[in-house]
Amino acid sequence: MFINSASLFFTLGHLTESLFGEALTKPTGGIPFDTHLLKQPLGDELREKALRTYRMIGDSCAELGMPISSETAKELVEKIEKRSDYEHDTLISDNNALRRLMYKEMKGKVFLYMTPERSQYWPRTDKFIFGDEVPKAFPSVIFDVNEAAACIAMARGTAGVFHLMRVMEVALGVLGAKFSIPTDHTNWQNVIDQVEKKIGQMGQDPIWHSQPDWKEQQEFYSQAISHLLIVKNAWRNFTAHARGKFTEEEAQAMFGDVKRFMQKLAERLNE
Repeated sequence: MFINSASLFFTLGHLTESLFGEALTKPTGGIPFDTHLLKQPLGDELREKALRTYRMIGDSCAELGMPISSETAKELVEKIEKRSDYEHDTLISDNNALRRLMYKEMKGKVFLYMTPERSQYWPRTDKFIFGDEVPKAFPSVIFDVNEAAACIAMARGTAGVFHLMRVMEVALGVLGAKFSIPTDHTNWQNVIDQVEKKIGQMGQDPIWHSQPDWKEQQEFYSQAISHLLIVKNAWRNFTAHARGKFTEEEAQAMFGDVKRFMQKLAERLNE
């Protein structure tokens, strides 16, 4: 899927329009009625502008999935470079032909607009949406976090939440393993109940009690379980209805809850 700003499409139209205007008015001083003057070869300045324009159009159209327009623009570059007698009226004709071709190729594509509020969820290559520590501690969740974010950005709330639940399954497994509680084929609530019980007994457990920061750890895991319960209860409410769906707002709230939970867990745990 191609991701880019709408400004690129505006730029393509502006480039061809600007070139058309200069090809038409340059030899006549802004009065394009003496058409025989259009038979003059391009001046150096306009020739260079045409070459720059068509190179940029060729690259941009290739990026946009418009191969015919891209190839045509590159052919125009070669044509202008080879012909010292390339004239204004030829540039106008070739430019108009390319514009029509670009229009036809664009008609066959569907472009979706994403609001600024939604685009903040769209995955980025330079910054992970759950912060820096989560992917370091839990690299296996990167795919589902990004997929969840992309779904929410595209207003597919229910799909986004399903990906978030896959993230939570990883977290539940790590949390269960910390307290030697198996999580395979086990109900979430059973795991949570057992973890909560062991957290409450940390003061009586000689292994935990021997650690000087056991009280700090007890508070940490208690907070982690609280975050987990918030997500678990929201998910349970959804699955209680056979045809339940998550609205955009509900999915965004769930995303925030899972993000906070994973960030909390990453402070002390990892895969």
